[in-house]
Amino acid sequence: MGYRDVLWIEGSPAVYARLSEILGAEAANATCRQRAVCALVSDREGEEAELRQTSNDGMSSSLFPLGSRHRSSFRGVTETGTREKARTRTLDSIAQEYGLLGAIDTLIVDVQGAELLALKGAEQVLKSARAVISEVSRGRFYQGGAQFGDVRKFLKKRGFVPMSRPPRHGDVLFLPPR
Repeated sequence: MGYRDVLWIEGSPAVYARLSEILGAEAANATCRQRAVCALVSDREGEEAELRQTSNDGMSSSLFPLGSRHRSSFRGVTETGTREKARTRTLDSIAQEYGLLGAIDTLIVDVQGAELLALKGAEQVLKSARAVISEVSRGRFYQGGAQFGDVRKFLKKRGFVPMSRPPRHGDVLFLPPR
């Protein structure tokens, strides 16, 4: 794909450990530098938060409770009752820490309903981004989670427009208008 530097950010310490192991095993064959950070991304730095674990190996784990749309669309996926506590980080502070502020051209956000929180903590990152790919929903997949309209409105004010409309739940590419 032509990427030279990839920074993966994972909120769950358990999933982060597996990600780090995979990246370490793939390092010799990698065509770009890949690093991983364990952080709960949000709009505020240093607040204590809980990541609610789910039964699908953490793939739906979120800061928010599962919503009715999630339960009907992904039958069998439930909250396990386990919660991992961590301090929140902003994308801006993480980018600054890793020397990537002003260098990020593609931002991919998939944080299970917390996309708007993550984007609000990325004001500086968004200034250099040429593309944003965000998971969005048009229904209550996560109680209190961002909706497509919320993400669209936020990104529009920062010069990005959606290139498509999601079905009910999925990724949307946002680009600056031509």
